[in-house]
Amino acid sequence: MGPKLGPLLQCNGFSQGVNPDDFRGPGFKSGYDPVWMDLLSKHVEKPFHVLVGGGDQLYCDGMMREHEMQEWVSKMKPEDKKTFPLTPEIETCIDRYLFNHYCQHFRSGAFARANSSM
Repeated sequence: MGPKLGPLLQCNGFSQGVNPDDFRGPGFKSGYDPVWMDLLSKHVEKPFHVLVGGGDQLYCDGMMREHEMQEWVSKMKPEDKKTFPLTPEIETCIDRYLFNHYCQHFRSGAFARANSSM
């Protein structure tokens, strides 16, 4: 029988009201790095075979601060938000934000090293 392997759960996000740099710690470039450096050190000791992203690796709350989103954000009633038109400007904003946000997170820091080494 092989070694017993348990799941290792990591989160790579902070809610919109949290400054990630508050969690940076000495020697880290980002508040995201400590958790991924811990994972990478465990990977060196006993290599993982797979790293599965369950959807909590990238928070996109910051999109609500984009200029094009403000009219939608200001709607107080959920039914007003549900029927708000998806304009070409909002669609472009969403595409731009998500593309840049994903590229930024997946190409930098310890998160990128973890994703590329497991």
